[in-house]
Amino acid sequence: MSLRFEEIFQLIAKELEAAGLTDYLRAGVLLCGGASRVPGIVPLAENVFQMNVNLGHACAISGLTAALDQPEFAAAIGLVKFGSLKNRRRAQRPFFKGLLGRLLQQS
Repeated sequence: MSLRFEEIFQLIAKELEAAGLTDYLRAGVLLCGGASRVPGIVPLAENVFQMNVNLGHACAISGLTAALDQPEFAAAIGLVKFGSLKNRRRAQRPFFKGLLGRLLQQS
């Protein structure tokens, strides 16, 4: 199974390099999802990517139980947090400022 993971990581590394995104990964690679719990996957990924690799965890959510603070829930909880933040920012924007701005853009 580790050979398949290594192949997948190599494909991802090639895609990142081809897109010119490798330099943007200064903090390293974050693995999330159920497969990130496979024993030995972090050192394997570090070997392929040649950078730090960490497991994703969902934290800083009120009422979050330890059962949900696992890598397989990190992406979903992160997306919920992001959506909530965007929604709060939209709600804080004054109505007239947003309306006036849209009217001025149309003219």
